[in-house]
Amino acid sequence: MATAGVTTPAYLTRLQMMMGWLGRVIRQQPFEDLTFPVISLLFRIERLGRASPGELATGEGVKPSTLTRSLDTLQAKGLIVREREPSDRRLTWVELTKAGYEMGARIRHHRNLWLSERLELLSQADQDLIREALPAFERLTDVVPDGPSDRA
Repeated sequence: MATAGVTTPAYLTRLQMMMGWLGRVIRQQPFEDLTFPVISLLFRIERLGRASPGELATGEGVKPSTLTRSLDTLQAKGLIVREREPSDRRLTWVELTKAGYEMGARIRHHRNLWLSERLELLSQADQDLIREALPAFERLTDVVPDGPSDRA
């Protein structure tokens, strides 16, 4: 049963804005000379393991020419390799190098430090509330339907 006030438009808007803002701020923390789009691409390649530039462009929601520039940046830094498919030379595969996986770990560590510093600015009571709410947020993502909601 829903708790009174939890599904009001004002509450839902506030929750969406807070969650979106926090995620965006964490993702956009600068790291060395890598831009947000390049970092996003690095993590997408890490998640996929091996992908074509077309898959990456679609996943990132960018034009292939924009993706090519980001891939060039990652390759120049030794973070990815691009290999042609032997059976079809038109197809190229992109994978992270060991240095690419290490960079991803360093970026995550940097983001964790940033978040830890912000959490330490909060009272112990607020830190405890966030810690206690985390399992509920994890469960919330488990109940998200695959398609759009039936509610209009």
